[in-house]
Amino acid sequence: MHRILLIARRDYLQTVLSKAYLIGLILLPLLIGGGFLVVAVASRSNAGDQRVAVIDHTGVSAAAVIQACEEASRKPVSNAPGGFQGSQTMQRYVFEEVKPDADEAAQLLSLSNRIRTGELFLVLDISPDALRPPAGAKQDLVHYYTNSSGINQMSFWLRSEEHTSELQSLTN
Repeated sequence: MHRILLIARRDYLQTVLSKAYLIGLILLPLLIGGGFLVVAVASRSNAGDQRVAVIDHTGVSAAAVIQACEEASRKPVSNAPGGFQGSQTMQRYVFEEVKPDADEAAQLLSLSNRIRTGELFLVLDISPDALRPPAGAKQDLVHYYTNSSGINQMSFWLRSEEHTSELQSLTN
């Protein structure tokens, strides 16, 4: 029994004092911790104010759309795997209403330049037929323009039945 303990002790010390074991013991926690740190810093850098310009061709729906989007943005959104919301940072959206110009193409071009420079996050263009769509219309009545691929939350806000009925009640 004494010889078995001596052999086990020698093997244990040889394993624990090897360079590979010591590097793994120190390097693995540093790599895992560094990964979490990179994710936390990256999510904080995206948490600033996001400016949204709303072009309202109806003349009456911009205020209701802005209010609906602000209310929906206050609700918690679970887009993390497993519904984890512990370290999520909510972005703050700042809305500005833009009066439609006679030259729509020039207006959209100037607003898209503001998107390219980072001054704007999103341009929301509300069609004149948005409140009373023509029968059988297959076109989108609200368009949005952005550089970001993560704009699914805005389309969720706009497609909500609760807010659609609020917009339609404006015309009655």
